[in-house]
Amino acid sequence: MALLDSFFIPVALAALAISLSATPAIAADRKLNGPLVGSPTVTADGIRVNAAKLKEFRDLLNDKEPAVRLQALNDLTEQSDPAAQELAFDIAFSSADNAMRSLALRKRMMRLANIDLEIVEARSEGILKAQNEGRQNPVPTSFGWLVVAADTADGVLKLHDNNRQFSPDQLRTLPSTVSVSGTTISISTRNIDPTCDGMLRMDDTNQLSGTMTCLGSRVGSRDNVDKVLMKVRMRVH
Repeated sequence: MALLDSFFIPVALAALAISLSATPAIAADRKLNGPLVGSPTVTADGIRVNAAKLKEFRDLLNDKEPAVRLQALNDLTEQSDPAAQELAFDIAFSSADNAMRSLALRKRMMRLANIDLEIVEARSEGILKAQNEGRQNPVPTSFGWLVVAADTADGVLKLHDNNRQFSPDQLRTLPSTVSVSGTTISISTRNIDPTCDGMLRMDDTNQLSGTMTCLGSRVGSRDNVDKVLMKVRMRVH
């Protein structure tokens, strides 16, 4: 059934909160000298030591050699200290180096427990019919899926709409994925609600945005046959 190209409905926006977990690592051709100093009692000397370490980390992340910058980002985002992690992400996401931004996006995405998309605009025959009949817009303001597995080597997340346990064989064959390539993510879901296809690109404000075509009750598809074309976005930093 053809979509109506002239009708869009704006809906509310929201922010995406992201939580991180990480493990220690080593950077570039210079060691990062371990995690920041922690103790039960905060002292001025301890603060100065930690500040000096953060300055060293910042210098590595802004090194003139691209390989050093990338290795520092890779290792610092695996540090157990949240200050080191966030410093690395802050510098990488604001960098003019596209390789740094690409690696930062992949690292962020691989830590997500959910993919939550904000619907900016949507159109379908069902939406137009609801408006003409004075009914509520059937499309929600947001939707998403659970991340049930992450392949950090290939930059692929496996998705599902049900919080259940999967065997390794089941995880390997799950057809619903998010793939990260550079500063772009591709979403393809099958056999879950909603079924979607789309691509989002990260802009200079570190927001992913793009279009998706979806089918399913959770996006207000009429009788589950009325495809909904949507503009969506999610913030990663």
